[in-house]
Amino acid sequence: MNSELRKVIYRGYEIVSRRDKGAHKGKAWAKEPGLNNQSSEGVSLDDVVDKLCRLIDIELEPRTTELRRTLPERHREYLAKLGKPDEGRQPPSIRRPHRDSVCYQCGEPVDNKVDFECAICGWIVCNYALHVVAGMKRRLIQMPNI
Repeated sequence: MNSELRKVIYRGYEIVSRRDKGAHKGKAWAKEPGLNNQSSEGVSLDDVVDKLCRLIDIELEPRTTELRRTLPERHREYLAKLGKPDEGRQPPSIRRPHRDSVCYQCGEPVDNKVDFECAICGWIVCNYALHVVAGMKRRLIQMPNI
């Protein structure tokens, strides 16, 4: 049996692409309720994964837009829960050095070209989990109130 398999996690979806008997097919399963599962075919495993990632981006675009719109208020509430002052957020910028990563709580990609940065610690704010990446929550908790 001629079979190849590729597994990827992308924006909260588990993607599996498979080549079996010459056909390249794949599925993406949403790990969150309310999101649609996706499927696609392509000319290679990478092509299938790329198509599924584009379908996922289309599925999540309305949610991402709404989360970005409401991020300042949600981040303010997050800091208040930690007992920290809200010193605002740096808007996305192409002038600062480019940085991207993933949120260590939820796995979503973060990028300072499109996502806000926390004015307190300077780290990129996750639109979904609301905290800053790379374990900065501990650092925020330890910071003295100003």
